Amino acid sequence: MRKVVSTILAACLALVIGASAAACAKKDDGLDANGNVARINMWVGGGEWAGRNLRNLEAFVNAYNEAKPDGFTIKLSRKDDLEKAFQTSRTKGSQPDVMLWDRFNTATNAVADYLYPVDDLIARDSVDESRFYASAMQEMKYGGKTYGLPVDVDVWGTYVNMDMVEAYDASHDEKIGGLLNAEWTWNDLLKAAKALKTSTVAGYSAGDQEQHLFKYYVSTGHGNEYLQLADASKGRYETNFDNEWTRDVLRFFKEVKDANVGGKQEDTSFTSKVLAMVNKPLYYNNYILNDGKVTNYKFLPQPRPDTAAGVNGGMVGGYGLAFPKPDDKYKTKAWEARHEAAWKFAKWLTTQKENMLSWSKQIGSLPALTEAMNDETCVAGNQVLTDARAYVLKTDANGNPVYITRPQVPNFLTLQTDVINSQVPLYLNGDSLETCIKNLTTSGNQKLAFGL
Repeated sequence: MRKVVSTILAACLALVIGASAAACAKKDDGLDANGNVARINMWVGGGEWAGRNLRNLEAFVNAYNEAKPDGFTIKLSRKDDLEKAFQTSRTKGSQPDVMLWDRFNTATNAVADYLYPVDDLIARDSVDESRFYASAMQEMKYGGKTYGLPVDVDVWGTYVNMDMVEAYDASHDEKIGGLLNAEWTWNDLLKAAKALKTSTVAGYSAGDQEQHLFKYYVSTGHGNEYLQLADASKGRYETNFDNEWTRDVLRFFKEVKDANVGGKQEDTSFTSKVLAMVNKPLYYNNYILNDGKVTNYKFLPQPRPDTAAGVNGGMVGGYGLAFPKPDDKYKTKAWEARHEAAWKFAKWLTTQKENMLSWSKQIGSLPALTEAMNDETCVAGNQVLTDARAYVLKTDANGNPVYITRPQVPNFLTLQTDVINSQVPLYLNGDSLETCIKNLTTSGNQKLAFGL
């Protein structure tokens, strides 16, 4: 009898545990008891999403969750390495429903089939792509497919501590304040950096110049030639470094290094007042505001060379909303429902002017929706946003934007990290210019061809 009772109890316990497990599984799929989406998961990563920027994003999501315009909430999670985290998760069925996506990674992940295309959804819902800032929308595309919608426009430029500039001008006959304007040149930057360099203050963030090769290349007026399409039979892009404007950029980098105007490169260097000028994106403005120690500063565009083709143009980037593509076995009905909900959120945020204006006000970036970017309330009271908008809307003599995105090709990040970041410092520390050009070209082409 005792054995029978034990068997019955064990069976009952198994039923209870099984029911509990089923309940937990049901709870974790993001659907409510009626099968409607109650929650979607959004991941964010990268260096920009920390500190004040992350708190601003959390506040925006919290406001969305309180209003629940589409009936569901968003669970926001930050990942130190979003790329690796989502690539791993999609093979386990634990991928997020949507990601706040650093757009220049689109091509690399699209060619690996890690992202879910949304062209059918765009067509179904008549989303007008022409409403977005063109280069931002283009960064969400690769190989004739679209992988999400752009959120913002992130402008790179130079932050200048104007207290230091004004102090210098007050005690010197030759002034530098007049050099620091939206038409400034490479030589103006170097002259100001030399003037502002002291025993305790670095004039310019010159210790990571290799990170900015593309931005300076754009300012030569040849940005769209950074890569060139190889012979059609090869089906890929190749580098375009063997030219005089690349040599001009590298020579300038060497001149800056030899002038010894650089110093610490940490985010805190500028706000701690040990760095007078720093090359940073628009998002860095929130870091300055959060710290509160530097209040008198300018945000200048990329300086240009003193050449006929030179432009005060550089690099623009930003984020979009993209959707991981899970393995087929994880495309359940619950996933399909959450995917549809995630798409609704993407449309709610990116295609409605008032929502993008709220985003811009909360996050401190320019919206990719041009009607929101052009609305004066978008930049009201924020000089950095006002200036950044002027830079990205500026065009050259042919009507082309002077601020452009990085080439949307697979393995571009590898080209930067594995080739440019290693070869340029070797030149700055003794290698010949021609050796650098040769290695940039040869190694760069190998990286761009890898995996295609």
